[in-house]
Amino acid sequence: MLRDGRIGCDIEQVRPLSHLAMLSMIASPAEAALIRGLTSDEGETPLAFFRLWTAKEAVLKWQGDGLRGGAKSVDIPAGLLSGNVRQVEVERDAGAVLVRQIDTAQDRVAMIAFSARR
Repeated sequence: MLRDGRIGCDIEQVRPLSHLAMLSMIASPAEAALIRGLTSDEGETPLAFFRLWTAKEAVLKWQGDGLRGGAKSVDIPAGLLSGNVRQVEVERDAGAVLVRQIDTAQDRVAMIAFSARR
């Protein structure tokens, strides 16, 4: 049983969008640098951007704030963004939260956030 039963989740369709312009609104400098490093010359939106977006939104929904809670206030570890790990723990004022990428169709990215400690 989860400590407080809260969960947050988000799913996005992987699609072309102006992700570089959005980075200044949602990403920390380290997150933005990682995403920029993965952006091809053709301007293709990297999968890491959608991992960043969905992870932050899942955490903020877990908190009960949604995006108005301030996406920049959530730091997502690089391993989750790059796809090297599928789950990370993120510390928040409301407690520790686990963020896990869940399997979806190839053209989607989905994350779920839930309380880390019972």
